[in-house]
Amino acid sequence: HLSGDEKRRPEKHPAVRSRTSGKIPLASKFLTMESTQTISGYHGEPIDIQSVLQEVSVVTERTGWKRDSVSYVGEGSPEGIELIAYHRISKPSLHRIYLSTGIHGDEPAGPMAVLQLLKENIWPQGVDIFLCPCLNPTGFPLNRRENDKGIDLNRDYRDLQTRETRG
Repeated sequence: HLSGDEKRRPEKHPAVRSRTSGKIPLASKFLTMESTQTISGYHGEPIDIQSVLQEVSVVTERTGWKRDSVSYVGEGSPEGIELIAYHRISKPSLHRIYLSTGIHGDEPAGPMAVLQLLKENIWPQGVDIFLCPCLNPTGFPLNRRENDKGIDLNRDYRDLQTRETRG
């Protein structure tokens, strides 16, 4: 039986940045916390969404997914954003599934779960799968629910004000 001070936090993916340092150690595949800290769950640590999406890209290429993307010119800025999507088609195709994650930039569980699912690569037969691993790529670097323009994408599907929801 371990006391509260002896419990270890679970290992974290390298894209999960430490709340104090904000940096990802390059020498380690997974972040670990000090052994004196207790297991207490998620504390709002931001993730490096570009690192996660890069890893998603590598895994999907290796496992036969096809990449789709929709590019948008940034509203009021010269840079654009790209919403990345993937699909895999089954023969025969009996059903279709659409999975999307990452609509809120302060909720990293979805993109991290999709990455894990892609790594495990266990999918039902006869199902076409369409996947968008991150609907809010500008909100994650800011670690906030809204996109970089301050709009909650989950509330924008009626008005379609943002480039993300128009995609």
